[in-house]
Amino acid sequence: MANFLNLKYFILVADEKNITRVAEKEHISQQALSGHIKKLEDEYGVKLFDRTGGLSLTYAGQILYDHAIKIIEEAREMNSEVCDLKDTRQGMVRIGLSYTRGSVFLPEVLPGFTKENPFVKIIVTENNSQVLEEYLIKGHIDLYIGANIKESSEIKVEKLISEKMYLVVPNSIAEEVYGAESLNKETADITDFAEYPFLMLSSGNSIRARFDKYISRNNITPKIKLEAENIETLFALACEGMGITVYPEMFLRRHTALLGNNESPVRCFILNEDFGRNELSIAYRGKRYMSDAVARFLKKAKQIDD
Repeated sequence: MANFLNLKYFILVADEKNITRVAEKEHISQQALSGHIKKLEDEYGVKLFDRTGGLSLTYAGQILYDHAIKIIEEAREMNSEVCDLKDTRQGMVRIGLSYTRGSVFLPEVLPGFTKENPFVKIIVTENNSQVLEEYLIKGHIDLYIGANIKESSEIKVEKLISEKMYLVVPNSIAEEVYGAESLNKETADITDFAEYPFLMLSSGNSIRARFDKYISRNNITPKIKLEAENIETLFALACEGMGITVYPEMFLRRHTALLGNNESPVRCFILNEDFGRNELSIAYRGKRYMSDAVARFLKKAKQIDD
């Protein structure tokens, strides 16, 4: 029967499609990692990966992968459930958040949670929305915190907060479009800036997906001058006058000192209702066992807007 550690590394390599990156993330040598894969191939007498033109699963590899995901997840749930019977104060919570969301969300929740649960280990994974949803379904994380998550047969979603979306516009551009009115104007429409450069999150992010749908619906094609994974990078570049970006309210709270003075380099307009608000939610797999530690974190996270 396959060794759990061999299966774990096999799954990681199959997901990443790159032995070097997995070895670096897991702090293991490439030789040792390849050894785990070879043990599985020797045990079953099949090739698990096709190495021509990259790294992809063979037909046998896909079959093993599908079963390995279930085996590892069942083992993890078994461990959590039995440990909960022994000591509910301990445990582990694996949280997935989009890039930089953790920097504004976790400080609101973690200090209080860790004070109440000092023996619970927290593991944070950051990636884009699309990847995190896959991680949740596959059992790589327990909770996924993000914007506008869609509920499905596998994912249960609970709303945390509803935040406004802002258009961050360099002063020079705002004054060109709105004139002196830009100083007192509160709301704006992306269509007003269709001829100006935008700084946007990369594809795979929920904010970018909504932006793309909005411009398509309104038949405009603004120039995407720059793409990045980090929304704070986009804000900083907008402050340097490089272009316009879309920014959530929760992030904007950190810049009140900058925006509250007359020398602010940007104007921040609330986006119109047609663009919509950001519904920050927390997602988990509804049909799987939830450990006491994860349940306690979920309860704490839902108090963020209290």
